[in-house]
Formats: sequence, structure tokens, C-alpha cells
Amino acid sequence: MKHLNFKKIISSLFIGSSILVPSILSSCSNVKIDAEIAKHDENGWKNTVEELSNAKIPTIFFNVSASFQIYQNTLMVLSADSLAKQKGHTYQDEEYKFADRISIITSDLYKYKTKTSPSLYAYNYGEYVSDNDILTDGIDKANNMLISNYEDFDLSLPDYVDKSNELSLGNFNKVIDTYNHIFKMYDEASGKRMNFNFFFNDYTPYTVDDEIFSKFMGLILPRANKIYMCSDGRNSWSYVKDKYINQWKENGYTSASKQKEIWDSLHNASSIDEAAKIFSKNKIALQNNENYFQWFAADSNFYKSELNSLPDKNLTPDTWTKYSRSLLDWTEYKTLFNMTSDVYNDFSNKIKKFFNWHEGEKFENFVNYGTYDLNKKNLIIPLPKFVNTANEIRDNNIISIFNEIVKSYPIEQYNYIWKAHPRSTQEEIESGIKRIFNNQLPLNTIILKNTYPLEFLTFLDWDLVKNNVETKYHMIDPNSFAKDENEVSGLFAGFSFDTSCVMSTMNALAFYKLPNGDLLGWNNALKLLSNKSMFLPTRFQYSGGVTGDDMYQNNLDFLKYEYEQFCSIGEFHKMDYFKKI
Repeated sequence: MKHLNFKKIISSLFIGSSILVPSILSSCSNVKIDAEIAKHDENGWKNTVEELSNAKIPTIFFNVSASFQIYQNTLMVLSADSLAKQKGHTYQDEEYKFADRISIITSDLYKYKTKTSPSLYAYNYGEYVSDNDILTDGIDKANNMLISNYEDFDLSLPDYVDKSNELSLGNFNKVIDTYNHIFKMYDEASGKRMNFNFFFNDYTPYTVDDEIFSKFMGLILPRANKIYMCSDGRNSWSYVKDKYINQWKENGYTSASKQKEIWDSLHNASSIDEAAKIFSKNKIALQNNENYFQWFAADSNFYKSELNSLPDKNLTPDTWTKYSRSLLDWTEYKTLFNMTSDVYNDFSNKIKKFFNWHEGEKFENFVNYGTYDLNKKNLIIPLPKFVNTANEIRDNNIISIFNEIVKSYPIEQYNYIWKAHPRSTQEEIESGIKRIFNNQLPLNTIILKNTYPLEFLTFLDWDLVKNNVETKYHMIDPNSFAKDENEVSGLFAGFSFDTSCVMSTMNALAFYKLPNGDLLGWNNALKLLSNKSMFLPTRFQYSGGVTGDDMYQNNLDFLKYEYEQFCSIGEFHKMDYFKKI
């Protein structure tokens, strides 16, 4: 089948057509996010920031090459650091001289010394870390975000280990030596055995070789004050959740006293192997106690509803309190943490500079192709990596989807904003779109720089308007969601449901505080996804891009796997809400 001329179709059929307003949105229940739930979710993240700002021991942050996790870790590091400075908890105070925040990053992110961030991901660590590398230069008098990495220290172990790799355990010994070196430095500097806080990606424990991860935990848990698990994003509420629930079914509830006994035994273990065995046998018991493990994976009510169906009725509400929503909108932190104006401004500027945004810049600096029309509303189109590979069946299905989209959202009234995965290059993005649409970019195409999480761009947009740098929102005006459906300023479009930014952006909208102080709520946040802008493909998988004769059922099943659990708490549409094309 010949590629359709998307540009021609839009021009000839839809110029002058009116907007087809989405119908009233339906969800799986009438459950609303109320103030009590919001308070719970807010406090989980807030209390952790407070804990770290008062910490007298080092905290180590493990960063994998996942933008959502890096964004969370950056917020946590910078907010804790800002609050600590406001309290006077710095290295000048003897009591806090070792309360360092150490970010360990993979080699492809290790570009901070240039302070221009030339790496693929454009994260500018150089804006707020010490120039010293703790492994080569020792402990610096910075008390803040020491970056640790060198080429031989491969964080693909234990993050992305290949089980078929016979050298895995041999390479892992190098990791052991590295961390033992860090531990030794702090022991010698402090004159005592030092414990640490550790931040992980919650997906990691479920994807690496069990033996290696148990050994890794056997290495760090004897030194752990507390383990914090940050969300990987989409994987957290599907794959990680399933694994966690299954472990509960297998292991059941463990009393708090028994949990403490297990934790103490880890700290008294005589070797890494002994600690690894203790962890392997008791990992679900440990992960269930928020005194030892703090999770930021999902809404507590979501996990509560899952666990409440289990036969073991010894579960208590405390079991679920560790599941809290991370607060991604840094523009609320001044109020949330009672920051002074100077402290907040420094905190906010560091976040922006981390993503290479500098004072005085406009939102248009994040546009790589096209021009915003501030008088138009917006369609935000997540673009998966598989579009870079030609496939006629898939390409024709994509064209059919966009031909349907423009019927409801004509180009004279909507900006078409494409946001690709951070690992895609600009050349791949443009060539992928051109190839699908008859070797040309469709009219009104706007391509954002792909190196930034969409969440950051959304909150930056909000911040620039709040501070009168911009006069209008460029993507999503949160206040418009409190109005009628046809007033909504921006929606997601296309077919890519398997991106973390869908739920994280809806989450931010649901918890957005309107001028009258009310939360926007999930009923309004769900307007971000319309069945006139998002469709389930019939000829290819929306996750992975594999083609087939009838892929609708496959896509519907995967949609259920990822999102059906949110229906019961009013945070997603019914599974039959989205149409197939």
C-alpha cells in the first residue's frame, strides 16, 4: 500500500473545519482524589527530604540511564541540600561534615567536569557538584553531591547485567572493591564504622541476576541505614507490582519484631556471602518495613486494594504506607518545605541548569524544529524508538491513526508537538517522522529536544508563567482542565501508552492546586487522554512495534496489564474507552 500524503490530506480535508469536542470522559469508578490521600502521598516524599536534610551520614544515589529516575533523584538531592543549607546543616558544622550526597552515574552520563554536558542525555551535573571525584580525589569539603565514577567502574553491574555473560561475577568483584573503597574512606575520615543511606531504581531488583543482586545487597545492607526505592516509571506499576504481589503470596506477612531481627542480623553478618543469603531468604520481609525500605512507586491505595485481596488478613495499613507518590512539580517546593525566597530560587535555578536551561531563556529554547503558535491548543505526541525502523504495515497503521486525529484536531487550531525518547537522536526523530509521512514532515510539526523528560518541560512551562517570564503556557495550562472539555489546552495524542510521562503528567495535574486552593483532581486530569486523540493500533503492538494481522487484542491486553489497576481508584479510563484503528 502506498504511503498516504499526510500533508495533503490535512490541507485538503480539514482546513476551516471545527473542533470536534471529546465526549464526557468516563473512568472505572467515581473515586476521587481527596485531601486525605493527597496529604498521605505528599508526606511520604516530604518526610524523606526532611530525613535527608537532617542526615549526619552519607547518602549514595544510584542513577541508571532512565530519565524519570534521574529526574526524581535530582529533585531529592537538590531539595534535601537546599533544606539542609537553610537549617545550617553543612560541612562547616562538625555534626554534619559527613552528610554527603553522592551521585553515582554511568559512564555515558559522566561528563560533569566539562560543565557543558556534552553527553547524549545533556544532564549538567557540573552545575552543582564538587569538582572532585571521590574515588580519585578523596572526600571533598563540599558536603554536597560528590560524583563518583571512572571507566572501570561499570554500573551496568548490577543494573543491566546479561545472565549469559560468564564474566558477570568476575566484573562484580570490581564493584565490590569500589564500594569497599568508599566505605573505607569514610570509616577512616570519621574514625568509626560509617553507615549510609542508599537510593535505587525499583526496577533493578527484578531484572538482574538473582545471585548477583543478592551479593550486591549483601555488600551494602550491612552498611545501610535505610534503602529508598525510586520509581522507574511505567515498569513500577506493572512489572514491579506483579513481582511484589507474587512475593507476598509466597511469603506472607512478617511481624515488625521479626523484621528488625532480620535487619540486625544483616548488620552483624561476618561476610558478604552470609549477608547475601540473609537478604535472599528475607527480602520481602525487609521491603515491607518502611523503617528500612521507603518506596515511591505508586499510590498507596492501589497497593492496598491489591494486597487486601490476599488470604493473609494479618496485613495492617502500615504495610502500605511506604508507597507514596513522589512530588515531581518542584514549583510547589517553596511552600511545601517553607523555603526562604533565596533558598528556593537557588534550588529552582539548579534544577533548570541541570537540564541546561539558563536564566532569561524562553520555552522555545527547547524546540528543535518548528515554531509554536501560542494562539493554538496543543497535541503532545510521544514517539517510540521503533518508528526509526521502516515497516510498511506499521507505518500505514500510524498514518491511519493520524488521519483520524486531524478530523478532531485540525492543524489550524492545534500545534502537533512530538516528544521522542531521550535515547533517540534528533536525526533519528526527523527521519522517522519523514519516512512514515511520505518523506516529509507534516504541516505544523514541532519537535522538542528529546534529551529532557517531558515532566521537566511541563513544570518548567508552569514555572515560567508563574514567574511572568512567559505570558502563556506552551503545552498544558493546568487551569484549563477545571473547565469544560473543549477548553482543555493540551492532550496526549497518537498510540504510545507505554511511556511514564502519561501517568506522571496526569498525576501532576490531579494534584495541581487551583487558585482557590482546591486540587484539580483525577476526574479533570483524565481529560489529558481522549479517545479522539489516542488510539489502539490494529496492525502493530504499541509497545515494541511488532506487526501482525490483528494486534488490537494484544494491545488491549497490554493496556489492561499496565493500567487496569488504576481504574478501580478512578485514575484511568475504562479499558474499552479507547477505540481501535
